[in-house]
Amino acid sequence: MPEFKFLNYAVDGGLVTITLNRPPHNVLDIALMEELNHALDVAARTNRPRC
Repeated sequence: MPEFKFLNYAVDGGLVTITLNRPPHNVLDIALMEELNHALDVAARTNRPRC
């Protein structure tokens, strides 16, 4: 499982949960958005999307 500085990333039964973890306000700055983009790429590559 990947490790992130500003996100919590968890997989449970094929469901990926990505939670912002940048207290106190979870401000969306460039660093957080880049990390979120990477987390979404990882989730798309390692888990089959489902409806």
